[in-house]
Order: sequence, then structure tokens, then C-alpha cells
Amino acid sequence: MVWQFQPSGISGFESADGRTLFQDLGNRQRDAQSVAIRVQDSRVTLERAEPGWRLAERDGYPVREGAVDEFLRKMAGLKAALVSETQQPSYGEFGVNAPDAPPASAVTVSVKDAEGREIAAAALGHTFSAPGLSQGRGTFIRVQGDSRVWLADGVVSVPTEPAVWLDKDILDIPADRIQRIELSGGSTERIVLARNEGGELHIAEGVSEEASREGSTLVSTFSGLFTRLAFEDIQAADALPPRFNRARRCVVQTTDGIAYTVDLLTSSGDPATAEDTTAAREIWARFSAAPADNADASSEARQAVQRFNERHSGWAYRMPLYLIDNLSINIAQQDRVR
Repeated sequence: MVWQFQPSGISGFESADGRTLFQDLGNRQRDAQSVAIRVQDSRVTLERAEPGWRLAERDGYPVREGAVDEFLRKMAGLKAALVSETQQPSYGEFGVNAPDAPPASAVTVSVKDAEGREIAAAALGHTFSAPGLSQGRGTFIRVQGDSRVWLADGVVSVPTEPAVWLDKDILDIPADRIQRIELSGGSTERIVLARNEGGELHIAEGVSEEASREGSTLVSTFSGLFTRLAFEDIQAADALPPRFNRARRCVVQTTDGIAYTVDLLTSSGDPATAEDTTAAREIWARFSAAPADNADASSEARQAVQRFNERHSGWAYRMPLYLIDNLSINIAQQDRVR
């Protein structure tokens, strides 16, 4: 393909004829073992650990499947549209100055192999819009070992907040797969939702029989909480401050014989009576799974239990506040249901 990009209005640059900026990365992407990303005081360190990648800043928790490989693929595919005519232009003007050189705006990326040898390293700076670029936008880049500034055709998104890279999905249990839900702890009287003879989920314990017939809102709320349940951030459970104690326990039993236990932890005791501030209502949770009581769990269910516990054992998850809001049913709220 003939490179025909000739934008105007960027003085001090000349055509780069579509040169691939990270040829070595394109040839050796499978050799990449670590990716270090830095912008100002924020650092992200991604480390390969088969079958995927893990985040060092979160004690090695798994990264979203395919996220790192997709980032490396896009970085390896960057082609240069223009290059600076001078050997050392004003880096700050293009946002490619070093992270510790004010104004520090560049995102630096370093990709290394198993021996610690650099496969690719660069400072990614400001983006630039111009007719003629295949995506309409380009990125100013300074490649390590080269004092010039390049305008790459295209933009590569580089998340610089560690939590953005995480695989945040925990549970995905649709309502029709729920056999039973039991909520206990705090000022909550035990509430149990179970399937009736007709196979419908209803309030089996915790409220009056009349309320159980009228409690469709409560049933709908509880049964919908565990569909695509995701966390906001994570840390090792033993690093969680001691002020966090268990305030609620919710056990969700599925139709295939798995019981998932969610222990909700707060720093304010009973979340139903907690002061309504973000600090007081910060919610963390621990998750575990086991074959359901008196259930003849299949081998597939037992394997699912093992995989779940291998993934989530030893971790504490910061959860969205809506979870504690919906599971903080106190006695007064039950009276209203009645």
C-alpha cells in the first residue's frame, strides 16, 4: 500500500512513509512477559501468568481476559505518519516528556521478555486530529532510544488506573437458576426465599404468610442482585483493616446444587443503621462456594465450586453500595413489607 498521508499545519514534521514503530513487538508479542505503564504517580504492572495476565498492584489478581494481548496488538500495529525534522524537539509541547519531568503528561510503556530485555518502550503523548489519518486521529510518540517525535496513525487507549485492568466479574446467577436465598446478620431477622410447589421463588421465612404473597418486590430485588455481580476494587483479605467486620451473610443456592456464600463487611457494624456517609458505608465482601446441603451435586458443579474458590479465596472485594442497600433489610423495613 502506498502511504499518501500529507497533513498540513504541523510545522517541523516530515513524512514518515508509514513506518512501523514497534516492529520487534509485532514479531515477539508472545515473548512479552511484563508490561509496565506509568503516568505521573500512577503505576500499572502487568505480568504474564498462564493462562493470562495478572496485576502486580493488586497482589497478582487476574486481568480481564484478552485486555493485555489486545493492547499489545494495537501498539505493535502503530504506523508513523510523520516524524519531527529536528533530532530533539520540545517534548513537552507534544506530551512525550518523561513522567518525572514537568509538566508530566506522557504515558510511558515498557514491554519486557522473560529475561527482562526490553521488547518495546515508548512515551505516548498528546493525540492529534487531522484529515488524512486513517482513524482521523493520531498520537505523538517518543520511542526509547530515538530522540525524535513521531506522529502515529491511530490512538491506543492505555488505562493508567490499576483497577481498570481487573476482571471484575464475580457472580452471574440469573433468577431462574436460584433455588434458595438466605439472608442473616445485623438487625435483620432471617429472611429465606425458596421455590414453592409451583416452582416460583417466594418468601418462605422472615415475614408473615400474607406478606410472602405480597412480597414480589422483595423477591425481585433479591433474586436480581446476583446477575452479573461485579466488584469495584480488590485487596488481599488479610490486608483489610481490622475495623471491617461481618455485618451480613447471604447464601445463594442454585438449582444445580451450588451454595454461594457472600459475607458483607462494613466498618460501621449494622449497615441498616449506619451513618449515611461514603466512609461509614464502604462495603467489602468475601465470597466462597460449596456443594449445597443435602444436594447431590454433579461433577460439573463440584468442579465449578473448586474453580470459584481457587479464584476468590483469600480476597476481599469492594462492592458497589447498591448491594448493601438492597441487602440491608431491617425490622422496620420488614414491617412495611407486612
